[in-house]
Parts: sequence; C-alpha cells; structure tokens
Amino acid sequence: MRSFVYLFISLLLLPAFAEAALYRWVDSKGKVHYSDQVPPEHAKHERKVIDEGSGRTIDTIERSKTQEELLELKQLKKQRAEEKRREKMQASKDRVLLLTYQSVNEIVAARDTKLSTIELAKEHAMDSRKTQTARLHEIRQRAADFERSSKAIPQRVLDEIKAQEAKIEKINQYILAREKDQDRLKKEFSGYIARYKELTQ
Repeated sequence: MRSFVYLFISLLLLPAFAEAALYRWVDSKGKVHYSDQVPPEHAKHERKVIDEGSGRTIDTIERSKTQEELLELKQLKKQRAEEKRREKMQASKDRVLLLTYQSVNEIVAARDTKLSTIELAKEHAMDSRKTQTARLHEIRQRAADFERSSKAIPQRVLDEIKAQEAKIEKINQYILAREKDQDRLKKEFSGYIARYKELTQ
C-alpha cells in the first residue's frame, strides 16, 4: 500500500518536474535568451534544455534545417542507400564468384572456352561470307553480260544483287557483334580474375 502511495505521489509530481526546464539559445545577433517557451521566429536556432533546479543542461535541440540543408541531407541519404545497395550487390557477386571457381586457372579456362566458341561461330560466318561474296560476283557478272550486249539489266537480276548485298552486310554485322562479344568477355573475365585474387590473397 505504501509503495502505491509513493508511486501515486511521484506521478503527480512528474508534470511539475517536466515543466521545471528552461530553453537557452543565442539568436543571430549573438543575444542569449532564456525562456520556458521558444517563439516561432527563434525555432531555427539551436537551443539547450536546462533543468531549472540544478542549472544543468539536460538536452540539446538542434536548429531547424534550411531548405538547402534538407536537400543536401536528402541527397546524402540517397547516396548512402545507393552505396549500401552496391555493396550488397558486390557481396552477392563475390559469393557467386567464389562458389563458381576454385582457382584463377579455372577462370582462365572458362574464359578461353567461351572465346573459342565465339571464334568458331565467327569462322563459320566468314566461310558463309566467302560463299555469298562469290555468289554476288556471279550475279554481277550476269549483269555485266547484259550491259556488254547493250541490253537493259533485268529487274530480277538487280533485285538479286540487292538481296545478296544485304545478306553479306548481315553477315558482316554478325561477325562484328561476335568480335564485340569477345572484347566484352575478355574485359569481364579480367575483372573476375582481379577480384578473385583480391578475395583469396
């Protein structure tokens, strides 16, 4: 019962203690202010919360941020979130790298296998280009025969030439794309090797 009375009295006195505090702040002119309430126009200043009984500083309330500062904080928060996302993604890639390969030699072997596969595809395309180029030469010879005979080149022959040139151009683009794939793979696996060494040495 006595404990309950003490608790009841403490709860009654709590608001009194809570109110027994002052705010101390310095305005833009350097003037020091003390008050139990902070006017709205002074809310932008940092202020100390002082216990009125002991005179001790019991808390510090930061000043209000300017629009520029708020924007800067927002950008900083976004930047940190992006950095955290990249770190998480890198950690995931590192785990996959270490689980996939047991040594640098395995990475090199995997790279060479992929490069060889692309090289083989390029060689097939080059062989096809030779065949299609020879075919184009034949069609152009037919067109030249018509011209030597002072005859107009038939439209179907002109269409064949155009179609054959398009086939060769398509093959050229395919070969160029495979060369780019090889360059990309070399760069990608170079990064794998460097990262693997960082993680294991």
